[in-house]
Amino acid sequence: MRLRDKTSKEDLGDHNRFNICAMSEVDVGDDSVFISDLEVWVVARQAWVSLSDAFLERLVIVDNLNTYFREPKTEEERTRGYYY
Repeated sequence: MRLRDKTSKEDLGDHNRFNICAMSEVDVGDDSVFISDLEVWVVARQAWVSLSDAFLERLVIVDNLNTYFREPKTEEERTRGYYY
């Protein structure tokens, strides 16, 4: 998923993996960034959305191990909240 910094609007590239050694952080290359500091490009809305809001609205879902995240492919995935 395309991510960018909320404050500087710097494009951070495509990333979709959580930092499993820390809480509420996403791996961004050699660094990790808090979820609250990121925006994600949501294809369904064609807009940048705060990553934390995207999780709350289920525009972005996590896998069953809480390791990776992505946009849901179907409405069923969106309501279920995880994928395999």
